[in-house]
Amino acid sequence: MNILFIGNSYTYFYDLPELFAALCRQNGHDVRVDSVTAGGRELHECLDESHEKLHPTDGLAVRIAALLGEVKYDVLILQEQSCLPYHNTDLFCAGAKGLATIAGADRTVMYATWGRMDGSEDLAYFGWTRESMTKGLYDAYCKAAELIHGEVSPVGLCFAKAVATAPEINLYDPDKSHPSYAGSCVAALCHYKTVFGEMPRDLSTLKLDGAVAEKLTAIVDNIADE
Repeated sequence: MNILFIGNSYTYFYDLPELFAALCRQNGHDVRVDSVTAGGRELHECLDESHEKLHPTDGLAVRIAALLGEVKYDVLILQEQSCLPYHNTDLFCAGAKGLATIAGADRTVMYATWGRMDGSEDLAYFGWTRESMTKGLYDAYCKAAELIHGEVSPVGLCFAKAVATAPEINLYDPDKSHPSYAGSCVAALCHYKTVFGEMPRDLSTLKLDGAVAEKLTAIVDNIADE
């Protein structure tokens, strides 16, 4: 199975694509996992090489085109800039639709991210709460998925459930936005469940305490089923 991640720092923190790939291989899935990421980039910017003038060191559009010319992907996983889906849903959907169209993957999975941690400057700037941001993001990702006949990996909902039921597990980086290592593991588990329809049996590639792994696995499994 060939899988391509397109996103930004929420994808490349702790090398989520490799966390996911290792989890897949450890559980018997033969996968090739590629990723094209750059901090802060928006999906619509990946469609047109003219955007590279604004980000000359990224070359995302060029890199995406090169990979698509080389590989036929079975699964495309898209992750948008962390606030854009909520405050500009139309632009987000346009970017997602454009990338899904040019990629031509058999399945497109929308990586629905999470609300910022309480106390984040961005929450104050937009007048959001962590809960309202999580819900707004999830609704926007569902809208994009419906538009492109895709699926949603509900990572943000898993974050919210974990914060509510297992607050001793820190899913956030100190910047109150990006994922901690445990947060990236939640994303890997959620993507696995979304792609394969079941939870992995062997979690040994995720360097988590056994009790933490058990709690996070149960949360992801329940949220994904819902």
